[in-house]
Amino acid sequence: KLRHDFKHMAHTASTLAKEGNTEALVELLGGYGELVDSAHSRMVFTKNSALNALMCFCYENAIQHNITCDWQIRLPEKPGISDVDLCTIVGNLLENAIHAATEAKDDNKYINFKADMEDNGEIYIVSTNGFSGQIEKHKDKYLSTKSFGSGIGIESVKSTVRRYNGYSNFYNDDRTFFVDIMLKI
Repeated sequence: KLRHDFKHMAHTASTLAKEGNTEALVELLGGYGELVDSAHSRMVFTKNSALNALMCFCYENAIQHNITCDWQIRLPEKPGISDVDLCTIVGNLLENAIHAATEAKDDNKYINFKADMEDNGEIYIVSTNGFSGQIEKHKDKYLSTKSFGSGIGIESVKSTVRRYNGYSNFYNDDRTFFVDIMLKI
């Protein structure tokens, strides 16, 4: 987008320079510099565009809630799982983790998230996050703690993992929520 829009900015800058309007030119270039700096400061978690966009959105959301994040993604650009399925899994996991960590005490506001692909084609996703200690379950099924949440995020993840002959495990102690996932690609 910046490369595409640069020609418009350059034309405007040239016109302002020809008119001798240095004040407006300095303001234009300063604003453009800030825009470029903010674009370059955007995190790159993975070469997979769809997943990276999702990760950046979730990361910014987590940081706004003062959640400490340690996220590491070691997946190829095309990991052998559809972008829709990959983003369904990761999006649901991170949305739930952010919600839970937001409700945690200040010393427990964190999300550790790792995704890795082994040489045999298996993808492993491991996530831990702090939470308030309050969990709602019916039998072995986690229920939503969101005021208007439907509680289908974890079930959606499980369903997607099953389509890849994978394994998922969700569990918790009194301060930490754990997720272990393996997908056979």
